[in-house]
Amino acid sequence: MLNNYYFKQDNSKEKHEIYVSCDSFFHLNNVFDSLLEIKINEHCDLYFLSYKSCSVKINILLNNPNQNVKVNLLLINNNSNQSCNVNIIHHANHTKSSFIGTCFAKNKGEIILNGNILIKKDTKQNYGELLIKGKLFSKDATISAVPQLLIDSNGCFVKHGVTIGNYDANMLLYIMSRGFSENEAKSLILQNEYNNFLPHLNDEVKKAISELFYE
Repeated sequence: MLNNYYFKQDNSKEKHEIYVSCDSFFHLNNVFDSLLEIKINEHCDLYFLSYKSCSVKINILLNNPNQNVKVNLLLINNNSNQSCNVNIIHHANHTKSSFIGTCFAKNKGEIILNGNILIKKDTKQNYGELLIKGKLFSKDATISAVPQLLIDSNGCFVKHGVTIGNYDANMLLYIMSRGFSENEAKSLILQNEYNNFLPHLNDEVKKAISELFYE
């Protein structure tokens, strides 16, 4: 069972300091100009979701040895603007982080996602993995993704990657040949890409996400 975090939906600048002791889900819809500073227990899986406009900076701090965090971020955008800056900061030895950012944009939707892994000086035997992937569902949609590794220590192993492209048109035609409409087929393609989120989404959220592809 995940802890769920919701935030005020206004335009005020806010800083939220959060200590997370178990796997947690953060809802970022309509959160603007906010900073989330998250400290974790020994091991946590963190999920972040927005399917509406947002502008947020997220700092995840690994302050103690042997901490391990898996971060999953999902941004789904139809005719809105989303901006997200995620920093995973290794302050201690023997820490491990994994970040997967998944983005979908349709119509004139615009997504900006910066993902950073920072490993501080004089730490050792740290591991970091950073991946950003995105799918464009229209010619006017844009996804800007910047993965960065900021390393100030020799004793670590890190890797990163980014893949942004159009949805698979051949897969779309195949699904449509099975009796689905174009929007239904696009929705199924989308769900396949974020299936790690599906067990944690209630029916209301699933419906809201699916309806983005019928507008």
